[in-house]
Amino acid sequence: MDLTPVIRTPFDQAALETTARYRGFCDRSLEYWRGVLTTARPAMFPTRRFDSTDSFYMVKFAFPGMGDAVHQMSEELGVPSTAVFLASAVSALGKVLAIPRVTIEVTSGNRFTQADRSYVGSLTQRGVLSVDVCGGSFASIVQAAHRGLYMAYRHARYDPVSLARVVSEVARARETSLDLSCAFNDVRLAPESRRRGNGESPQPATTRDDARRIEWTGPLSTQENMKFYVRIGGDAYRPVVELTVDTRYVSREVVMDFFSAMEELLTAT
Repeated sequence: MDLTPVIRTPFDQAALETTARYRGFCDRSLEYWRGVLTTARPAMFPTRRFDSTDSFYMVKFAFPGMGDAVHQMSEELGVPSTAVFLASAVSALGKVLAIPRVTIEVTSGNRFTQADRSYVGSLTQRGVLSVDVCGGSFASIVQAAHRGLYMAYRHARYDPVSLARVVSEVARARETSLDLSCAFNDVRLAPESRRRGNGESPQPATTRDDARRIEWTGPLSTQENMKFYVRIGGDAYRPVVELTVDTRYVSREVVMDFFSAMEELLTAT
């Protein structure tokens, strides 16, 4: 019996993308994006405060017990911890910017099937979702973020040229420009390794952050195509919020308020 793993090559992927089934999937993704962008806030961030090429910074944030707090909330609400982090990020951003709805892009590896996981190249694309962050409990925002993540990941496979056309068409129909410059990605190592019933015991407390810390690095020599890019790094036991921010649009004071709002949401009982 031949147990050699089946590898999908770029040639195979190109052939797959010509099939009617694949094109239909991409068309549904584009219609989903159109629906989200039709109701999205055109611009979330204030106008540029100053002109500078030295405006991008990386800011790392962590506080004692952050991993435990997120894990507990994840278990109580029955959602992945990624949804808890995303909900805290969009809620905090909505608070500091005083906006009721946050539109954010998320990164999807698009490796949900065995065939996808066998592909030798990259299938990564961005998905998008909008979350109402005003008027509901944080638990309800977490649930909304969870549903939104599912839909964003489900519709994160498309032709980039066709997506650019959809964005242009929506902007023209709304007679405004669409500022897609806010993103989120969870890049933790083994982010769900602490799920109940996996047979693993928690790591010793000495592996967790024992002090609140905010570390600024920059200005960065490379510039992101984003004004506000939240990455969740570290691991399940000691996560770190890694924010790349364009300070021409979001001041240091607002960044500090953002982290405080995240911490308050994640530690509320």
